Amino acid sequence: MQQPITDFEKHFEIYTQCIDITIDWNEKIKEYEAFKIETPQNIKDSIKRLNINSNFLIITSELATIGMSFNNSDSFLYKMFYIKSIYRIVYETFNFINDNGQFIFSEENEKTIEIKQKLKQFRRKYNIKEIGEIRNKIAAHYTEDFSVQISIMLKIDFESTMQMYFDFFQLKFEISNFVILDFYTATENNEFKEYFKFVEEELKKIAANQ
Repeated sequence: MQQPITDFEKHFEIYTQCIDITIDWNEKIKEYEAFKIETPQNIKDSIKRLNINSNFLIITSELATIGMSFNNSDSFLYKMFYIKSIYRIVYETFNFINDNGQFIFSEENEKTIEIKQKLKQFRRKYNIKEIGEIRNKIAAHYTEDFSVQISIMLKIDFESTMQMYFDFFQLKFEISNFVILDFYTATENNEFKEYFKFVEEELKKIAANQ
């Protein structure tokens, strides 16, 4: 478990900068569209990829927080908070990957094939449907019948859940290693800079004609 957490802490400032850039660029695009400037499809696709990458960074931060805090929590209620969070994060991340697979795995290569296979193996090993059912009953809603919720909590095996967490964090770590590279490529090339420059010039023309 320590390697993904160590990597997260090592790159914390870079990850924060990436999220800040994504927020800034999303806001710029919305401002431009408010002036009836249509966003080109390539920019829309790039923004979507940046949003996906930043979501992965948020997921990573949540997983790292659990890993750094769980072993220091002696109380059952504290531990259950982290256990519930694990079920929520794992289930929601798989939904997120399913919804955005065409962007995450846009290129078919040896690495994407390997990760897809590992995702299937994880699904088979831990039963995503069951994870979703537990998530719905203990992590997504507060039911009126508290006995149902607490009975499920008491049946959850902390050790096996933490093993699922460890396996998932390792898998998530591998996905991030190649997905987030797209983010750096996008921020380092001139695609956005050229587009923003073009739009700012168009806005000056609009302002001059008013």
